[in-house]
Amino acid sequence: MSRWVDFYEVEKIAESALVTAFKARHTTDGLLYCIHRYDCSNRHIRQTASKEARYLSCISSTNVIRYFSCWREENHLFLQTELCERPLDKAHLFKSGREKRQNTIFVKNIV
Repeated sequence: MSRWVDFYEVEKIAESALVTAFKARHTTDGLLYCIHRYDCSNRHIRQTASKEARYLSCISSTNVIRYFSCWREENHLFLQTELCERPLDKAHLFKSGREKRQNTIFVKNIV
């Protein structure tokens, strides 16, 4: 049975050659999440998606989106993460210019 049916798609947030991101509401808890859907029809994309899931599952930081779950269905890998409503450059996450520069470098090194 598909786990994607546990979510109500609110809107498509972004799309690239590798992944489509959706804002989705979970039908049980009613909360909004970001669902990343990777097209895993080729091995390289499948490895990239699996690596991202492993990295996100290990990181615990207020500066990185929170990872909840991942699952595979047919030729897709789904990643359930925290929904970040604002772009990082618009978010007021940092107190000083020095902290902002340090955290920007940290985020760039992760990506």
